[in-house]
Amino acid sequence: MAIKAQISISNLRSPKVKICGITDIETALFCVEQGVDYLGFVLSMSDTPRYLTSEQACSLISQLKAQSSKLMAKLVGVFVDEPADVVDAAAKNCRFDIVQLHGSESPEYCQHFRDEGYKVWKTFRLPAADDGNVSTTEITENTDIISRIQTYFGSVDAMHFDAYCKKRSGGGFGKTFDWDLAIELKKSVQREAHRVLLVMAGGLRVDNVLEAIKVVQPDIVDVSSGVERIAGVKDRDLIREFLVSIRSSY
Repeated sequence: MAIKAQISISNLRSPKVKICGITDIETALFCVEQGVDYLGFVLSMSDTPRYLTSEQACSLISQLKAQSSKLMAKLVGVFVDEPADVVDAAAKNCRFDIVQLHGSESPEYCQHFRDEGYKVWKTFRLPAADDGNVSTTEITENTDIISRIQTYFGSVDAMHFDAYCKKRSGGGFGKTFDWDLAIELKKSVQREAHRVLLVMAGGLRVDNVLEAIKVVQPDIVDVSSGVERIAGVKDRDLIREFLVSIRSSY
């Protein structure tokens, strides 16, 4: 990926951190203890090892709230092209703070959940940096992604950028995306003077997260597979290293 900016990280505001794909109470409690800002629970894509049913997610969150006297982390429910009533029920029962919509949901669909009182993060999948089969030109010309994202202004609270994969929807497959395109999209938002957060996912790891922060300057970084040694199983040492690598730079 080309890098257009070299910025001293000490001059930037430290981004908040989301750990996504949490499936067990031990990991959830550890993240809370470490001061993670957002905890993500995946309630779609049953073929992923990070998938939870609504019942499992609600049970885990109930345990978390019972065992954590000062729960400051925001709870994020991740959904991919689910019927609105399914998301409504899960968000209410699990008491999510944020609904993250990772599919092809429309601006009107997103607005519905804002009207219900949730913060809404809409995911936009950008071409993977090392995918020779999918170029930035192909994605932008075929779907006009910048214009498409602009149609969501006013209907979402955050733009969530993840890597595109032809073979599957959702995220968590450890691919970085074209950071230059993310910069252009961020500029578009700033030109339109819309107040939306930029959440950056897509293959973030201890060894690249600081460069990602320097280049794209996201408000929030979102990691899943980057803190796993076994797919779907969060590694405490990797979580700690990820957090320390960010916090020690500010």
